[in-house]
Amino acid sequence: SFYALLFTLLVYLIVVAIVLLPAPIDCFEFFEVRFINYSSSPFWNHIINTLTTITGNDNISPSIIPIGMKGILLYIIGMLLFYLLIANYALRKIENYITIK
Repeated sequence: SFYALLFTLLVYLIVVAIVLLPAPIDCFEFFEVRFINYSSSPFWNHIINTLTTITGNDNISPSIIPIGMKGILLYIIGMLLFYLLIANYALRKIENYITIK
């Protein structure tokens, strides 16, 4: 349903926001993230940069560079989950709309 999709997208964004937070210990650092400054508040700037990551537009989203093999695997898993959960739902809805019954 549409509400399940919104809930899934919200959970996905929360996980992305947590992963993009600065690591308190160096061994937990999987990405080098270069945020774009949208707000003077660090909290809102982090939220806005997290939201812009799902647009796929390199001009407005932060630069995310995986560090090592763990970072690359985590990045690939995140992209796969996005396409399996969100894009798959959208494609099914489009298919249901254009399918003649």
